Amino acid sequence: MLEGDINDITSLASALDASQPDFIFHLTAQPSVEFSFRHPLETQNINTIGTPTSEIGAC
Repeated sequence: MLEGDINDITSLASALDASQPDFIFHLTAQPSVEFSFRHPLETQNINTIGTPTSEIGAC
């Protein structure tokens, strides 16, 4: 398991290069309801938009 920031494309690219995965399972989420109400766009980016965009950009 690798830990990092899904929004950091450089870090994500390094992790993908190092691990050479056959599959990627989306387990990224911003779990705080309070944070999500204060930061709805960041929450949407983390939970839906950011992951596929970051993964494709890092490949």
